[in-house]
Amino acid sequence: MRVSVHSPHLTTPPSGGEACHVWLPPVVADVRPRAPERLPDRGRAGPLDRAGAQAQTRDREYPRAIEEFTRTLDLELGFTPTRRVLLWAYFYSGRYGDALAELDKIGGKEPDDVADRARILLASGDRAAATGLLRELEDRSTTQPISPVSLAGIYVALGDKEEALALLERAYAERDFRLRNLKTDCDWDPLHSDPRFQRLLRQVNLE
Repeated sequence: MRVSVHSPHLTTPPSGGEACHVWLPPVVADVRPRAPERLPDRGRAGPLDRAGAQAQTRDREYPRAIEEFTRTLDLELGFTPTRRVLLWAYFYSGRYGDALAELDKIGGKEPDDVADRARILLASGDRAAATGLLRELEDRSTTQPISPVSLAGIYVALGDKEEALALLERAYAERDFRLRNLKTDCDWDPLHSDPRFQRLLRQVNLE
């Protein structure tokens, strides 16, 4: 079922490598990563601390990333972007219970949070609960903006490639900034061989 969605404007996406990573806000993503052993020892975690752990997440070094993100949260408990990426490090490590626990600490009520919860539940085997959350998002999309990229991620996890591609194409038409990781985010791996996906990569200047 197609849904009516709207999303923020797309910024020009940077070119990227092939490694899988998850999105971080500019305060984290736009800083050159530094090796963890060279990080300064200070009482407050800074952008370089988070960027180093983000690089490990990108390179699929999830145990090391979890260690560094946890250290950051020990110093800066309320920094939500770190907690959000920590939950994905847990997710890609197969630690779905820990991922859900981190999502609960964030609050988990915004549309993107609900979409994330649906994907985690799907991975953990609770398809019924995940499908229920998808229907909730579809209902909410009639009265509030919900990114088609967030919905596409659920449809990919459900195995519905056609609907996922239709939503990504809608995201491009709406200039959704979340498309900037379309090439490197491993969540889209099942779509890479599809000509429509390859066309999207060219349209957002990632190919």
